[in-house]
Amino acid sequence: MAVINKTQPAHQPEYANYQAILTGLNVLARINAREIDEIWLFGFPQAGFYESSMCGAGAFWCNSQPQTWSAGCSRRFVVMGFSSERGVGEMLHSFGHRVESILTQTFSKTQGSANLYAQFALYARWRLERPGRGCPFSPQCRH
Repeated sequence: MAVINKTQPAHQPEYANYQAILTGLNVLARINAREIDEIWLFGFPQAGFYESSMCGAGAFWCNSQPQTWSAGCSRRFVVMGFSSERGVGEMLHSFGHRVESILTQTFSKTQGSANLYAQFALYARWRLERPGRGCPFSPQCRH
């Protein structure tokens, strides 16, 4: 309760140890064996999970720094981190940021009008700057 009431800082280090969690669950071997494709972690408030984080060979920014310790895994995969105090709307919001990161990487070498994601993002920003308009990614988005 002290952390929730902000009378005591949360755990240190601030973020969860993804290497310990995923190694303990033998995730890298299971990803390589194609038993699973991605991981969803559900935790208590302030458990230290990123909204999304990418692992594996060639991992890139996916709303957080890539988990470079996992480069020995032959397949890229995403770990989603959710809080038990949040709802489906916040989960959709996290997926929206994941999509933004992946599309930015996908179109990173595409310039001008050929970069369809950049065109979409400009339209989304224009739409948000107009009064009374919402975010196209999810219903609760207000940034």
